[in-house]
Amino acid sequence: MSLRGVIITFTLAFLFQQSLLELFAVGGHAPHLILCLGFGIVFYFHEGYRAIPWAIGAMLLSDICSARYVGVGALSLFLTFAAVMLLRYELNTERWQPTLAAGLAYSLCYTLIYFILMRLLGDPMHLWYFLGQSLPVVLYDGAVIMLIYGIFRLRGVEPENEEPVDIALAEQDPLMTFEEAARSLGIDPPPVTEE
Repeated sequence: MSLRGVIITFTLAFLFQQSLLELFAVGGHAPHLILCLGFGIVFYFHEGYRAIPWAIGAMLLSDICSARYVGVGALSLFLTFAAVMLLRYELNTERWQPTLAAGLAYSLCYTLIYFILMRLLGDPMHLWYFLGQSLPVVLYDGAVIMLIYGIFRLRGVEPENEEPVDIALAEQDPLMTFEEAARSLGIDPPPVTEE
């Protein structure tokens, strides 16, 4: 995704989050559009990490416009992006099941970090009340993440997974032994002991 596309996407996400998204609220709960788009871009594109500052900037603007404590949402988003970057390389982004599971975990992680930071700042909200209000939003975020995933797939955007070295070596020479593969990478193979 180009830099201009990222800037336009997060600018529109900020504007929609503050205005039109309330029209799509279910039971008073609206999804975090900035959170969902940030996850979608970072999780789906190999160089999606370049969108992180723009997502955090849009969340910071959202905090300035509507949050009790400025910066809590942006800091929570920054901390959860670390988890997304770790998950992105461990899961298959071509399938919808890992994407949905990671999206729900990401949204729940953001929600819990947000709650912890709010409690540290003196917010009196109880954990059970907060989770009761947040779990519908987490599910709504999962639905929006899957919608974003579907849009990427319909547009023909292919996820850019890095290919592990051992698969690349196996494609070069499928009959290569472990020792030959290790030597081709400049690693001395461990000695084989006969029992």
